[in-house]
Amino acid sequence: MVLQIAQFNPAFRSQDRREHSVPVLHEKRVNPDRRQSSRSLFDLHKLKEDVDRLDKSTQQKLLYALSPLPPARRISSLPDTVENKNWSRAGLLAGMAAANFPGDLREMGLAFKNPFAKRPYQHEMSFFKLTLLDKLPKKYPWLSKMDKTFFSTGFGKFVRKKLNIGIDLSDIGKIEDACTKTPLKGYKYTGNFLQRTLGRAMHRLPVIGLFATSALEIPALITSITKTKGNIWDKTRSFGKQLIKSGGYIGFTTAAITIAGAITFPCSALLGLIGMAAGSTLGLIASKKLNKLVDGI
Repeated sequence: MVLQIAQFNPAFRSQDRREHSVPVLHEKRVNPDRRQSSRSLFDLHKLKEDVDRLDKSTQQKLLYALSPLPPARRISSLPDTVENKNWSRAGLLAGMAAANFPGDLREMGLAFKNPFAKRPYQHEMSFFKLTLLDKLPKKYPWLSKMDKTFFSTGFGKFVRKKLNIGIDLSDIGKIEDACTKTPLKGYKYTGNFLQRTLGRAMHRLPVIGLFATSALEIPALITSITKTKGNIWDKTRSFGKQLIKSGGYIGFTTAAITIAGAITFPCSALLGLIGMAAGSTLGLIASKKLNKLVDGI
């Protein structure tokens, strides 16, 4: 009888929670496990990261596919720049692409108008002509003097002498400048295939263009110092790593685009655009490989 009173009288009920436990399955149905909820949130976050990564990969592949078009080639590194939140570089990159759009449009017009016409002569290229900045040399004559190619620099002359790269003076052609409607000298080069290719490549590389490409890396170099926490050694190491990355990007992409264009452009303007696109892609891939190696140090 005492047992029955203890069972049915609330005053005598035990306060031990174990006597009121419910089956595990019932508890899971009524109160979902917090770990399961956390796991679901983690899965959603991971799914979002995968979608973002796929989206960036798709953008990059699209730019690679469109890189035979010069405007797309000029912004081929934009996805990585935006991912790194390097807004200064992104703005400069977009600005340079916009400034070069008139010249790029002309190059595409020539390529599609006479896609298989051979272009045996190479003229000395310019940074300002056929761009939105073409009035600057007229306003500032010193810019006109600086607007020359690597072929005409002191270091370029040194390289030409060491590699025995020369101009074929017996065959100087004329190319009409679409900007000024005046004839430009077109050159052929002496020596073997490598010497002729390097001579053509040096005439295709404006010095100011190389400086402008280098200027795009300044924001990343500054950020490598300002955003790095720690002592002066940590900041110096971060700056050194970024300096190697920036140098690799400039070197790989510039060399690949210039040399690929020098090889393919004489065959036709269309092949020239395709060659520069292939060079741009290979240069970017090599640059990313170098970045991974540097990050692993």
